Amino acid sequence: MRIFEIIGELVGLQMFMQYITTATSLAFLSVYFLQIKTNSEMTSLILIYVAFLQQIFLTSFFAEMLKTESENLTNSLYSTDWISKDKKFHKILMIFMEMSQKDFSMNAAWMPVNLNFFMQASIINSIE
Repeated sequence: MRIFEIIGELVGLQMFMQYITTATSLAFLSVYFLQIKTNSEMTSLILIYVAFLQQIFLTSFFAEMLKTESENLTNSLYSTDWISKDKKFHKILMIFMEMSQKDFSMNAAWMPVNLNFFMQASIINSIE
């Protein structure tokens, strides 16, 4: 659908920059984590770390939900009571079903935004 292309063009670069800055911040926090001396520093650092992970998670989660729901759209359209409808409805339904066959996914520049990306980003930063 054209709407995904428009959204991708508008927010793709911004999401990419958000991911890069968040990943960089998480890397610096991981290095700083090795130098913690008090429990209050550890608590505040963990809260900051969770907040940074949440930025990536929310975007990835909703992009994944959008992709999943767009994949389920064809089945939902087919499950309607289309047999008893007129020919005009059949034509419109066929157009919608054809449009829903395309792969809908959000991209941050060239990287797909989904939960797999979130898991990779959080695993890489936890290893450091």
